[in-house]
Amino acid sequence: MRRHLGHNFWIVLLALCIMLFATSCRTAPIYNVNNAPVPTGLEAGKNLTIQEVHNAIVEGGAKRGWKMQTVNEGHLVAKLNVRSHEAEVDINYSVNNYSIVYKGSVNLKEANGKISSSYVTWIHNLERDINKSLSDALVSK
Repeated sequence: MRRHLGHNFWIVLLALCIMLFATSCRTAPIYNVNNAPVPTGLEAGKNLTIQEVHNAIVEGGAKRGWKMQTVNEGHLVAKLNVRSHEAEVDINYSVNNYSIVYKGSVNLKEANGKISSSYVTWIHNLERDINKSLSDALVSK
């Protein structure tokens, strides 16, 4: 009986390992943010400047470890390193909208328009954090 329980333990352990491996290998379509609106104020003069939009995007990204590099006004390149994985995106912005577009990755299984589902989660979080920072910047203006 004791030997039978040991055998079941190894089967269960193997099944758990296979499940963990399978879920870690999930891919999804590459997610881009296209022309997300920058919030505006109801009263004149309450809109964000291009520099305030820039600062809010950088601040939003920094919350989760994104490193931003300015290419020129209205264009940032953002990188995120998580363990052995790296994601790189272009962020183009104006006082009216912003976009986050996949640029490249390392160890994220990108192929045929699909990528690790972790990347998609990271971009959704980045988008949410940027939106929060933009709203906060407008409120504090």
